[in-house]
Amino acid sequence: MGKIERKEREMASARRAILEAAASAFARRGYHGTKVEDIASEAGYSASSFYTYFQGKAELYQSLLLEVASEFEAVKLEPPLLSLSFHDRLEWLIRRQFEIVEKNRDFFIVFASQRGGIEWVQDKGADELTRTNYINWINYMTEFFQQGIDEGSVQPGNARDFAYYAVGAINATIFRWVAGDLPVPLKDHVSTLLEFLGSGVCLEPDCAPEGDV
Repeated sequence: MGKIERKEREMASARRAILEAAASAFARRGYHGTKVEDIASEAGYSASSFYTYFQGKAELYQSLLLEVASEFEAVKLEPPLLSLSFHDRLEWLIRRQFEIVEKNRDFFIVFASQRGGIEWVQDKGADELTRTNYINWINYMTEFFQQGIDEGSVQPGNARDFAYYAVGAINATIFRWVAGDLPVPLKDHVSTLLEFLGSGVCLEPDCAPEGDV
């Protein structure tokens, strides 16, 4: 391994440690209640060396937001097998989203409760980035439900409406869990959520043509 490659790996490792420390510190103390010195110390670095990797807390929040967004985007690149029933594909999709949220719970605590008061949101358009990511996900879910309608696994209707309903229910479950209103693991709520969505959009087997069940 060359010096340049080794240096790049060391930089990446340091940035990862600092990002993880930042998410944890923000969740415990709040964004404004956390100092750069707190984050650096928790990550095992001095305050002066911190600035080798990040310019400040706003850049940390931006990096955390972009990383989580990229994890959700990656789900679109690993679609469930079409050989699965629509119900099972939807279950897979919800579970993958919940896995990302559980993995990044500290970030979502900050995102849910404090993002409106963070300078980067106000000054650099994080709200616009968040909205763009949300609309992109709605577009993806619209295609997903349209496929279910075309298969006859979902009742005829407006796929975009179904997408908004589903994403709204998923997000509500996520934010209740982040707030501590749902104390058990997030994954334990997948079945209940699927039952709720199934009642609304009529997933198979209830909508399957007679004789196909």
